[in-house]
Amino acid sequence: MKKTLLLFALAAVIIFSCKKEKIEPVPSSDNAFLTFSIPGQLSSVVNPGAHTVVITMPFGVKLDTLVAASFTFSPSAVVKINAIEQTSGVTLNNFVTSITYTITAENGTSVQNWIITANYETYSIIKEDFPLAGETFYMNIDSTNLGGYSLGVAVKGGIWNFTNLGIDNIDTIDFMDPSSHPGSANFPGSNVVIRNHSDQFDMFGTVATDIAEVIGMYGTTTGMLISAPMSNHSTYLKFPSEYGVNFQDDGILQKDTSIIYSGFPVPVSFHVDINTESEIDANGLINTPIGSFKCVREHNVQIIHTQVLVAGAPYFNQIDTIRAYNYFNKEKGYPVLIVEVDAAGNILRIKHQE
Repeated sequence: MKKTLLLFALAAVIIFSCKKEKIEPVPSSDNAFLTFSIPGQLSSVVNPGAHTVVITMPFGVKLDTLVAASFTFSPSAVVKINAIEQTSGVTLNNFVTSITYTITAENGTSVQNWIITANYETYSIIKEDFPLAGETFYMNIDSTNLGGYSLGVAVKGGIWNFTNLGIDNIDTIDFMDPSSHPGSANFPGSNVVIRNHSDQFDMFGTVATDIAEVIGMYGTTTGMLISAPMSNHSTYLKFPSEYGVNFQDDGILQKDTSIIYSGFPVPVSFHVDINTESEIDANGLINTPIGSFKCVREHNVQIIHTQVLVAGAPYFNQIDTIRAYNYFNKEKGYPVLIVEVDAAGNILRIKHQE
């Protein structure tokens, strides 16, 4: 009998020892975004190491509009902005500036901030976008129908509307092969000539991978034919031309010659100083009478000082200042639209491609 009781006791101990203990799962410490997007985006990149999401937006979409982001994140975590819980596809925010999301893991103690940044697409003008020899551009000029138009602010992703412009005059701009120009012998390094039919001078230039610049001028002024290289070249554009690119330079042309007066040679000195300040201060979408175009906007200020000395005495002295906003589009080559302004920023005339 004692032996039987002992066996029952031993069996009970064995059964109790083999019974599995219930183990509670450890709460997750994961606190990451898995995906993130906003309406209208081109792309988004989630970087788990940096705890960032970078979104690329197309021109024409305003970031200051309230939108609902769509996102997935670590299971059982909680996503908040400033203590307000966020729901994918529901909670509205604008992304005009970076936003900090806070993700708290399931365990309630593992907390991670995520920075969400929306940027507009990059848009650049490069050498291959520069007009080719043989191209001609016609710029309609409106100097009267200017009411209601605004330059707006210098910004990434701007939207400009210049749709109902009139025509008071027309500029014609030719891009020529130097070999077809009578002044080509004086500018052996040139690979393009720019002729604006409303200007006195043709501009001989060079276009390279990183820069387009004027290397000399050919034309008639005060009755004299001037064909001379520039001792300091004048920069036309730097490549790539994209938001934030700027330059300042001083192009100088000096030509000493003579004229015959009363049968005697009289020395004449012709001097042109072109001071240029340029900044790509904005990019975005511009609406014109011929369509909508992606663009970069160049704010360009040129101070052109022209002097003529005859026999050492001043004969002609003039300073011209040209302030313009040039909207460059890759496919159109020459600015699709040019807004000329005065010193106070008032619009004087608007030139737009046909």
